[in-house]
Amino acid sequence: MRAHLQSLTLLLRLGLVIALWAWLWAAWPTLQAEWQLTQMPVPDARVEAQALAAESRFAEALTVLALAPPGPETDRLRAAIEAERDHWRRQGRALLSGALTGDGDSTAALTGAVVADLLVFGDVRDLVIQGGRALRGEPTDPVLVGLSSAGLLLTAVPSADLGTAVLKLARRTGALSARVGRQVLQMTRRAVQRGDLGPWRRTATAVGQLSAETGPAVGIRLLHLVDDVDELPLMTRLARQPAIRQGLLWAGRPGLVLAKTHGDDGAALLARAARHGDAGVRFALRRSVVLLKPHPLLGMIKTVYKGTLPRLLIQQWPQLMMALMGILGAYGALLMLRLIALFGHKKTRGP
Repeated sequence: MRAHLQSLTLLLRLGLVIALWAWLWAAWPTLQAEWQLTQMPVPDARVEAQALAAESRFAEALTVLALAPPGPETDRLRAAIEAERDHWRRQGRALLSGALTGDGDSTAALTGAVVADLLVFGDVRDLVIQGGRALRGEPTDPVLVGLSSAGLLLTAVPSADLGTAVLKLARRTGALSARVGRQVLQMTRRAVQRGDLGPWRRTATAVGQLSAETGPAVGIRLLHLVDDVDELPLMTRLARQPAIRQGLLWAGRPGLVLAKTHGDDGAALLARAARHGDAGVRFALRRSVVLLKPHPLLGMIKTVYKGTLPRLLIQQWPQLMMALMGILGAYGALLMLRLIALFGHKKTRGP
């Protein structure tokens, strides 16, 4: 009787171990993808930052440099890039060019264009240019006309005025999607013709906040990913974190869709992937369905516990899961050996 009870106990324990192991095994595709992501090489962000700075893309260089490990070398490179960016001759020429033409591809030129718009000169300049084209029978840009007209109305609202200037730059460079362009045109017409400034003020303010977070150059690149003005608050929130911001720049529109669809988990995946460079972000986009697949164990850790240790467990959960699977596998093998030994002993004793 005692031997039968012992056999039953071992069988129940082995069944429980097998069930737990199978439960953990359900997360194997996610574990495999996580492992592949963590094993991808981490490029030296300082090298890419130097390359971008050599092309006078200082805002993007500083964004990439935010991913570099902190230290004296990173600090020296950041100071060198900022010094080159702020060189007065370079700045002066670019600022003047941007103010006069309302265009440019450097941070300084974009800043000059924005400053001109903030001082009303830019809005008047663009209305004159578009009016001259209309008189010559050339095609005009109704969005730019609407933006300049609304800019004159919103001069007393600094954040909205900044957003108007950035939207005009984005329109000139083709960074506004067709849908956003139509939405902006409708809002500016309502603002100018009916005096309904509310929707336009909210949109322009959101764009101004995005530009204030990232600078005009990076802000325009991020604005290119937006396909609806309702996405602007989300983009501004995401852009506050350098790793997510760089992940979005590498991922493009799919990155914003990922963060919009999966919330904080999608944004966190972008940030982790950005540490592995453009290749890491592309991998995360391809395997996002697997990488974002929830597992009950991880869910329990997130739901039940809070604090530093649980955060560490969440970050290391692939290794934790593999360790648990290994322990359960070893324990299951031990139980199996004990069962075999027990049945062998019963056979030698006979009935």
